[in-house]
Amino acid sequence: MNFIENKSESNSANEDTQTYIIKPIYKNTCYEEEIWSNMLSNKKCVSIGVITNFRWGKCQVELTENEKQNISEMDTINLTEIGLSCPELFSGYPYDIEIKNKETYSKEEIQEIKRLIYVSDNEERDYDTDNDNCIIDDLNDNGWDLDDTIYEIVNGCNIRHIDEEGEGEDESEDESEDEEYESSDD
Repeated sequence: MNFIENKSESNSANEDTQTYIIKPIYKNTCYEEEIWSNMLSNKKCVSIGVITNFRWGKCQVELTENEKQNISEMDTINLTEIGLSCPELFSGYPYDIEIKNKETYSKEEIQEIKRLIYVSDNEERDYDTDNDNCIIDDLNDNGWDLDDTIYEIVNGCNIRHIDEEGEGEDESEDESEDEEYESSDD
């Protein structure tokens, strides 16, 4: 059973929700995936995922007690699915670009997709594997549209309740943890 099913079941039971902070257990386990779409010259639609890995992050969510329990047992937490607000992500770096349903495209179509990703329309050169740097401005210039952004934490999370003043129940421990990750050079 996925979290969305659990969320609708618990909301239909009119359980009270509370605000929590969700943070990863380990460093480098927060991901953002931007889903971009475009149309090839043959009018075939294509989607890509531009994935950024973050050293550290946290966000606020409204959860029932049942939802909190379900999430605390998950290995991969799709924060977008559970209705995150105010994601705070630190020290992001490009991780990967994934062509969705890659196996459905011909070799020529893959080449065109890579050109649309890696070569600005302003440049007059072909795609070169030595230059695999995706620049978001190039995606915009080349007609890509941002369709969605998905945030995930992998390898488990910590969930901490926030009281009515917006303070966490164990704020002092949380602050020292943030300082450690923000100042560390790992």
